[in-house]
Amino acid sequence: MRVAIAGTPGCGKTTVAKILAKKIHFRHLNINRLIKSKRLYSGFDKKRKAYIADVGKIKKFLKTVKGDVILDSHLSYLLNPDVVFVLMCRPDILVKRMKKRKWRQRKINENIEAEMIGLILWEAKKSCKKVFEIDTTKKTPSQVAKKIESLLKIYLSQYP
Repeated sequence: MRVAIAGTPGCGKTTVAKILAKKIHFRHLNINRLIKSKRLYSGFDKKRKAYIADVGKIKKFLKTVKGDVILDSHLSYLLNPDVVFVLMCRPDILVKRMKKRKWRQRKINENIEAEMIGLILWEAKKSCKKVFEIDTTKKTPSQVAKKIESLLKIYLSQYP
C-alpha cells in the first residue's frame, strides 16, 4: 500500500510521516531527499534555488520499492498512491515556521498563496480518488498521525 502525505511546506508532513510510519510499520520515504540523493530531477531552478522534480523518474524509482510505504512530499499525490492525506495549516502559523527556517520572503509568499487557495488539496482531488484533508493548525504531529491511522483503518475496512 502507498500512503501519500502531502501539503505545503511547514504543515508537518515529514514529522507526521515519521511518527505514522513507526506506528503502522510502513517504510517512510522522504521524496524530496530521494530526488536529490537518487538524482530524480530534470534540472535546477536557479530562481527558486530548488531541484525540478522529474515525476517520471520518481515513479520509475518507486517501482523498485517493495512493501507498504508512506510517501512524504508536497508532490506525493502525483506518485500513484492508494490514498492521500493533505495536511493544511493556517497561513499565519506557516509564515512563522518558514521564517524560523530562514526561507526567502519570495518562497514564503509563494507557499502561503498556495496554502490560502488550497492548491495542493485541489490538485490531489483532481488526480486521486481517495483524498482526506487534515487541519494541523492546533494539533500535535502525534495527534495528526493518530487521526491518519484511524482514517486508514476505516479506509482499509471499506477498500481491502
